[in-house]
Formats: sequence, structure tokens, C-alpha cells
Amino acid sequence: EQEDKAVAFIYMDVSSFCVTLSIGGPANSNGRNLIFGASSQFVVNPPPPSPPLIPTPGIAVVKSDPHFQGLDGEVFDFDGEVGKVYALLVHAEDEMAVIARFGTAYTTGVSYQDSVLFPYKPKGTWISSVGVSVSFGGAQETVTLLVSSDRSAMPESEHTLQAGSMDLVGSSQSALELMEVTVTEEPTPVITFKTDVLEGKVFVVPPPSDWDVDRSDDAVLARLTHLNIGIDRLSVSDVGKLDGVIGVSALGFLEKMTHPEDAFAAANLVDEALIDQLP
Repeated sequence: EQEDKAVAFIYMDVSSFCVTLSIGGPANSNGRNLIFGASSQFVVNPPPPSPPLIPTPGIAVVKSDPHFQGLDGEVFDFDGEVGKVYALLVHAEDEMAVIARFGTAYTTGVSYQDSVLFPYKPKGTWISSVGVSVSFGGAQETVTLLVSSDRSAMPESEHTLQAGSMDLVGSSQSALELMEVTVTEEPTPVITFKTDVLEGKVFVVPPPSDWDVDRSDDAVLARLTHLNIGIDRLSVSDVGKLDGVIGVSALGFLEKMTHPEDAFAAANLVDEALIDQLP
């Protein structure tokens, strides 16, 4: 697998050479491997890369199809199944949960349907909707942030997005005030949420421009849009009681080492009412 991702440059009997590489991948602290081997006396470092267009998420990350960076900094994949809802981060005693619905992912390539060629093809899964819920006072007060890749999934509100949609649902007006939500739209929508126990961001990622997608077609745009998640701050009473795909990584457990995929089904870890709210 690593050979498929490797590239080599070999030079002989030259006085100098210059190579520029652009390296991408999930946001994490591990970087990528560069190996130099030669008898040359000099290796000139390139200038630092430009800042990313999308702000880098924090202590835990879910990105693309989907790649995870756990709370321990380790990187892993969790594919799930299309249409299923999984618990990403749960602490029952602190009444906090982050859940996500997985959908069909797409990548650059060629697909053919109804006599039409498309510059993208289905491959794997990614996140199509997210629910972030925090309760207080023994679930007497609950506030939930809902975000979907589908622009028409939720009613229009003060937080209408250029791509995707969102809603903030509370058991009362006072409950709504327990989660601070801000939205930025450039270059793509980023929803930032803050509560006493949890802070993070949901990134709405529309299809790239070279896929030539009709942005007025809500159904097509929703199918080709996905969500990334960044957890910036987490404050819980007992880290050992964290659960979910990300939660178990707090103690250094990779999710596949601790549970089979079905163990992270949201129905096993959170209230059914929260799952029913998720688009």
C-alpha cells in the first residue's frame, strides 16, 4: 500500500537539483515521511507552506472519507456503513454527545450513468450529517446543533448557508443560550460551537469546482457535499467514561481494537430522540 503512495527522484552526476512536492492528507500532527539519501553536502529546505484555506481543526479530527485523528493524536480510519448513524463522542454522565450519519463518498474519477460521463465516482463513505447535543440538569435542558450536507434538509433560519444547512434546537429559550454558535462563509461554511464541556467546528465541504456541478441543483449538491469535524476543547469529569469512535481514543485505544463497528452504532450509546432529529 505504501508503494502506491510513494514517489522517488534519482539524480546522478549533477551539480544541483530542485524538487517541489505538494503533500496533502488529513489534518494531524504526524506529517509525511521524506527520505533523503545521497553524498551531497547540502539539502536546501523549501519555504514553509501557505496557510490552508480551511482552518485546521483542533485536538480531534474527522475528515473526508473519513479519516480520524483521535484524542491521543493517533490517525485511523473508520468506514462505517452508508445510511447508518454512529456515535463519535459520548459521555453519558456529563450529558454530551456527538453523532454522525454516514453517506456515500465521492472522489475524482470517471463514472457513467444514463449516457452521461461524470468527473467523479463513488468510493467509500463520508459524513453527511452531524448532531452535537449537550444537556444540563439531568436532561431537563437540552440544546442540539444539527448540520447537514443537504441545503434543503432543514428549514431556513438566521443561519442559512451557501452550502449545507443547520439548525439549533433547544428544549427552551434558556437552553439555546447554553451553546454559542457562530458561522463564517468564506471560503466555505464553518460552524463553530462552544459550550462549557465541548468546543469545536463543523466544516461544510462542497464538491470541487472542476467537478462542474450545477450549484442550483440541491439534490446533486447534497449528494456531493460532505462534512468535516474538529474538536477544539473537551472538558469531562472522567476521561475513562468517554465512548464513541473518537471517545475511546482518549485512553489510546484505536477504535478497531476495542469494539466492532456495530458497537458504535448511535442507538447503543445515545437516546433515540437525538437520532430522530438527525437529517
